[in-house]
Amino acid sequence: MAASLLFTEEQLKVFKKGFSAFDIIGDGTITTKDLDTAMRSVGQRFTEAELLKKTSQVVVGEDGIGYIAYSEFLTMIADKMRNKVSQYNKAFRDADKDGNRLVCAADLRQAMLTVNQPMTEEDINAMIKKADSNNDGMIDYKELVTMIFA
Repeated sequence: MAASLLFTEEQLKVFKKGFSAFDIIGDGTITTKDLDTAMRSVGQRFTEAELLKKTSQVVVGEDGIGYIAYSEFLTMIADKMRNKVSQYNKAFRDADKDGNRLVCAADLRQAMLTVNQPMTEEDINAMIKKADSNNDGMIDYKELVTMIFA
């Protein structure tokens, strides 16, 4: 499945704008050196290990520099989002002790601390605040999924 099909039109605009800012010569590529900054400019955070893994798969040109096409950039983001969704699902299931697809914010916060994503306490608080759209202190699975893809 093409990575672009996983994103909204608005997300694609943001990703394209961020990518284009680092596509200095306008050939549809960015250098591996700029990958982390380009990703951060579109709200994506990769660990150093994730970046090393992604850039080690890039073909290096005759000039000794690795280049990443826009489609590869989108694929990297899509892979990251799929991984994030999987980890959030696991955290939600771990917090949902009675299986009713509803958890309190405190239980979800505790479960999110175990997620293998670079999240600070501040990130977790912001995520929970955003996910609890009706401000009842409880997050249902639908609210969490809506927040992830917003």
